[in-house]
Amino acid sequence: MPANASIYLPASRVNLAKIFEHVESDKTGLLGRATYFDVRLDGDVVRFPIMPAEDVQEHLQGLMNYVASVGGEAEHLELIQRIVPRVSTVLGLLTDKEFEDNDAIWQSIFHIARAYDGLVFVHDSFMLGDGTVLVSPHGGGAPEGGGLAPEWVDLDEGGLQLLDAQTHTYDLQAHRERITPQLKRIGFAFADWLPHQKQATLRPLGEIARRLLAIKCLMAWVCLPKEKVSAQTVRDAIQTNRLGRSFAQDEAEMLKARRAEAHERFVDHIGWKFENAWPLAWVLGFDPPPDVTGVMMEGERIRAVLSQFAPPFDTHIDAWLTQQSPRSEKEVVLLEDTLYCVHNAARSATLGHPGNVPAGFHPNMNGGVIQERRHALTWALSPDAAWDDTDLST
Repeated sequence: MPANASIYLPASRVNLAKIFEHVESDKTGLLGRATYFDVRLDGDVVRFPIMPAEDVQEHLQGLMNYVASVGGEAEHLELIQRIVPRVSTVLGLLTDKEFEDNDAIWQSIFHIARAYDGLVFVHDSFMLGDGTVLVSPHGGGAPEGGGLAPEWVDLDEGGLQLLDAQTHTYDLQAHRERITPQLKRIGFAFADWLPHQKQATLRPLGEIARRLLAIKCLMAWVCLPKEKVSAQTVRDAIQTNRLGRSFAQDEAEMLKARRAEAHERFVDHIGWKFENAWPLAWVLGFDPPPDVTGVMMEGERIRAVLSQFAPPFDTHIDAWLTQQSPRSEKEVVLLEDTLYCVHNAARSATLGHPGNVPAGFHPNMNGGVIQERRHALTWALSPDAAWDDTDLST
């Protein structure tokens, strides 16, 4: 397989001509920006494409969820967490050669990382420019943390009471009156005119459980080596529980790819699916409920949701559901409404109103987490809508 790698650099402008002798790019003019660098390395021309700036934050979101799911030593995870928020340039690697064919290609990716104090992602592993392995599915312990917590998040002092366990009612006006001061206290300002959902019907629990198992199958197909979960195990789970219609369109495309290809193409983007899984698991009885911080799920939480709670690969959904204690429709309605309000605040921040979210809350990265969690609950309350057709308007 041709050499493949990504390089994460905490630098807004990168010039590989300062590192290598024979470099060409498509940069034009003094202020122009290149979209790639072609570098001659021991006779082979290797292209380092530059990820479009508008795609970087979403890419990093999925990347950190991958890191959290794989885990590693606490000090290594902390180092990644310090570097990744500062990354503004992501380089890919395009060549028809394998690393074994030209050692200069292998050396080049670390040379670039060292020059800009960045990270290398290669062979499913994160490494420093000096070759130190920080995170790898081929070795390393369980993480003690994960995700990138905004500085404003402090869940040790009261936290946000998403639900009132004593008074689950459909009185959304009373619910809004209760949560509004809590949300404003931590910095979320949503529109006063947001409509209340007048009617809501929770879709059949079997559909929700199948959607959760579908995400688990997708995660295994894209992220996990065959030694942990075989291809036949995934196929059997899909067939036994009739999961065909439980996958979104983009997910179906991922499953059509051969497993190695699926990992190579999609592993950096699948992290968003983890955020869908937590609310679905909560509907079916998982504790605790998804929060509104916008902080990505940690490795421990990912394992708790997908490995420990979600239906096992060899289960029959109907039998599994008899062992669960699902939430009431009223509980789901109230939590969905809370996430709806926070989503509105995050969306307005992306449209030029940064004061509508807490300081340190990234409208796209943290807001994307909120959107994915809300997506799951809104879909659960939209029995006539397909996943891709869920109304997420704010």
